[in-house]
Amino acid sequence: MTRTLPSTSPQPHLHLRALPLLISRLNDPSTHPSPSSLLQALQPTLHILAQYQLYPSKASASHQPLLSSTIPLSALLHLSTLSPHSLTLPLCRDAIIAYPAHTTTISTILTSAFTSQPTLLDDLRTQVLPSLVTRLRLSPSAQVVRVLHLLLRSHEEIVGLLLTESDYLLPALRDSYPQLRDVRGKSDALHVCHALVRAVRGGQSGEALKRLMGETGGSRRILVSDGLREDYECCFEGRGRIGDGEMGELRRLRDEEAASDPVGFLPFGRERTLAEGKVIAAGVHHPAVPAPPSSFARASALPPELRIDRTDA
Repeated sequence: MTRTLPSTSPQPHLHLRALPLLISRLNDPSTHPSPSSLLQALQPTLHILAQYQLYPSKASASHQPLLSSTIPLSALLHLSTLSPHSLTLPLCRDAIIAYPAHTTTISTILTSAFTSQPTLLDDLRTQVLPSLVTRLRLSPSAQVVRVLHLLLRSHEEIVGLLLTESDYLLPALRDSYPQLRDVRGKSDALHVCHALVRAVRGGQSGEALKRLMGETGGSRRILVSDGLREDYECCFEGRGRIGDGEMGELRRLRDEEAASDPVGFLPFGRERTLAEGKVIAAGVHHPAVPAPPSSFARASALPPELRIDRTDA
């Protein structure tokens, strides 16, 4: 399963020719009553869509209507009702990546999958997460960080899962962060960190998570310096300012994602002009990154300093 994680750019001459046929099949009512027929069409379709989400430059503007079709998502939602035990981990993973702007529907699908297959979440922990962390350490890329970010946004139980594995995940992000040279990759990494700190509601638990991000002390040039914790504190605690060039890139990313997601998801710090705040403030409390329920925040797998007690709330 882990070897099929989208890691290379798709072959346009093959995938873009197959995609219309696959989507047409999913749109055929005769396919819907049969879980096996739906699966046969959904598996390649979602995998192709996931790859193009990670490598958008490989598709031309003329392909965007096809790549943004929600017919596969509707078919997957139907399958989650018809036969939730048919939802495999690769299928769920590809859907999360393929539809970053449809977090409510994805969360509903995942709830059905986790309810019908109690071991699925643990499979994600033992199969997908180690594969991603290994890639972060051996060959860091914005695509790997993007997958982590999208996983985290997709369901509250995944937030809880990543929180319990934070002592494994955050050092990998910290060590790979200097090699992420584009603003999008760094923005995704910072938001993974921010969502985890928000999930424990700050306090001593939040400080413990920040220590896993590394040390501070450097140029304070957010998204330019190589320190994860330094950029995190500049970005979300107002200990620095975003430079004009980086702010321009954040605005570009905001405009790009706003076409499909009306709520921006970009860094925000306290020291902002009113105009800057209006541009990016919505990202701080993005509803797609809910805090995990208390049962996850207090999970026994957490080290003592990362467990929430009443003084941290």
